[in-house]
Amino acid sequence: MGNTDGSESRERSDATTDDSVTPDLRADVLPPRKVFWDPVHGQISLHPVSVAVIDTPEFQRLRHIRQLGHVAYLYPGASNSRFEHSLGTAHLARVLGAHLRDCQPELKLSDKELLCLELAGLCHDLGHGPFSHFWEHFYRRGARDRGLKPRWTHEAMSCKILAHLIDVNGLDRTFSAWEAKWPGQGLTADDVKFVQGLILGDTNGVEPSRWFLFQVVNNRDSGLDVDKWDYYLRDCHAVGLACGFQFQRLVGSARVVEHEGFTHIAFRDKELNNVYEMFRMRSTLHNNVYHHQMISIFEAMICDSLQLADEKVASANGGGRLRLWWTTHEAGQPDASPQQVEAFVALTDAWVELSVRRADAKQQPEVLRAQQLWRALETRSRKPCPLYRFLGSVPKSDDGGVGSSEETLREAIMAALPEDVKPKVEDLVVDLVNIHWGCGEDDPVKKVLFFRKAEPDRALSAEQLRVQSSVLPSRFQDARWNVLLRAPGKPGLDEHVERCLKALQLQE
Repeated sequence: MGNTDGSESRERSDATTDDSVTPDLRADVLPPRKVFWDPVHGQISLHPVSVAVIDTPEFQRLRHIRQLGHVAYLYPGASNSRFEHSLGTAHLARVLGAHLRDCQPELKLSDKELLCLELAGLCHDLGHGPFSHFWEHFYRRGARDRGLKPRWTHEAMSCKILAHLIDVNGLDRTFSAWEAKWPGQGLTADDVKFVQGLILGDTNGVEPSRWFLFQVVNNRDSGLDVDKWDYYLRDCHAVGLACGFQFQRLVGSARVVEHEGFTHIAFRDKELNNVYEMFRMRSTLHNNVYHHQMISIFEAMICDSLQLADEKVASANGGGRLRLWWTTHEAGQPDASPQQVEAFVALTDAWVELSVRRADAKQQPEVLRAQQLWRALETRSRKPCPLYRFLGSVPKSDDGGVGSSEETLREAIMAALPEDVKPKVEDLVVDLVNIHWGCGEDDPVKKVLFFRKAEPDRALSAEQLRVQSSVLPSRFQDARWNVLLRAPGKPGLDEHVERCLKALQLQE
């Protein structure tokens, strides 16, 4: 599956006599599609442009970014990486695009558009930080503590890294030569911009007849896209959770229809329940896996650890002080330099962890505490540093009450506790968890279009299909504050906090 070690790809020109090493790309030879075996999708094949991107250090980095962050500390099988998810998303993007082309020749979907869909699926997660979505939490918290506006997002970073890897690996020349000799099989600068738009789901300036292409990888209209299909399937496979929706049926029933002047991907009316199951799967994964109370504890501890160590210890590669937050923030600037992008690309799960755990903690109590937090995660020991404790949760409110913000809830809890059990205010962690079906409080299926067999070109909403309300939840969003405790706590604290949280829930 491409390189097994991303560090080798820059050295291959010196080792082409070794049959085990793929020779450098040639402008006058278009390699065949490459076959991969995937545990979720089985045999898949990718275009030589995609394979050339895979065989770069920037893409190989995704092998070292866990898809589920710290979930493996709870679910041992959850060690899958962004690498295989990216290959799976590329495969599904091409499969869906090819189905639409075969079923609707009038769309005139070109080889180049199918290639760009595949490449967008492949590269949509290049910009993830260490431990995947956890890094977004770490970055936002750092921005808040520094009083700065967040600039970095993993989607925008993916676009930057794609352009960067094409440039630094000299792929632009090869892709241009392939395009000149085999039209539709290479890549131009305009094609790269198109792929970046597909990654972002940015339809600004897009022709109405091509709007549907931007619903394949990152569907901003409904959230129903191949990225979700792959990670729902892959994450369920990793943690041993049954996946209730069938993406093959969605692909097989997909069709492009015109609605309000724009083209959209719609599905057969009989797939309505399957679509609901897909969005329900999102809620199930967030409840049972991503926001399991133990995962909330683990992520709070690691976030504290990185905050304590950042800018205080030497980096694992000996390149000066650790600058995790600033490296991310600088790479997220619109005018980030190639060096700043390279610095971000160097951040992987293992590199970050080693930088903290192998640091010299002498005369640095904050660094020692950071290392103890990592150790506690693995040993589950109470000494010298116990795991944080989950005390309960309170619904989030938007009416200005105690549940409307982290600060007001923390103040209310502290005020309600007796002095003899009251913890230090800094030991109380209040963390927002927002679980929904993909569109906040709204039903996401209302934004999906359907069609009937007798009228394949007439777009219909779920409401027009008259869904029975009994199969739907009363709410599509559950926003709550999880309350954790960093320190062991005094005797009787748990009981007082439990009564306090119940009282606050009644107030809400």
